[in-house]
Amino acid sequence: MERLARRSDLHLKRKLWHILTGLIALAITFAFHFDSYDAALASFLIGFSGLIFEFVRLKSPRVNDFFINFAAGVLRERERDKVSGFTYYCFGVSLSFFLFPWEVAITSVLFLIFGDPMAATIGSLYGKTPIGKGKSLEGSAACFFTCFLVATTLCLIGFIPLPWLPFALLAGLSGALAELFAFLDDNLTLPLISGLLLSQVTALLL
Repeated sequence: MERLARRSDLHLKRKLWHILTGLIALAITFAFHFDSYDAALASFLIGFSGLIFEFVRLKSPRVNDFFINFAAGVLRERERDKVSGFTYYCFGVSLSFFLFPWEVAITSVLFLIFGDPMAATIGSLYGKTPIGKGKSLEGSAACFFTCFLVATTLCLIGFIPLPWLPFALLAGLSGALAELFAFLDDNLTLPLISGLLLSQVTALLL
């Protein structure tokens, strides 16, 4: 039986897959001039197609074995007999574009793309101070710093027309809190919690 990584493992292949998938999706979004509706619909259709496949493979041991062997490098052990994170990823992105303004949705998705894997990487390597189930102070600090840099970049290129330092600090805190309190699956709830918090931040700073 193919061995799959556990949540506590470093699992760099999965993190690279997580980042590349998100960046490619955003590149397509901007290259084809998608608006929020287009991005939400495209992500939903991919996620729904993935959900159908998940249903089939979880009902068919032969299909599931093939999938596990094919995608072993990016799967976790818990995904052997449960819906994989990629499907949640698609729905999280779709709901972000559906629920939030364009700038907030893009920022939330970037937090998912970069903040989540950075928190997991630093938490796996250096996490010594637990602050929640599977979470560490060191991982949360890494997520804050990563989201702070993302928000700073978005302000400096003019994508977010707000004072960069207050926004970046509050956005970094929003990303870190979203990663810390994400539930069900980080890929689904992290961008949604980020979007809710960022909506309040933008309203405060306008």
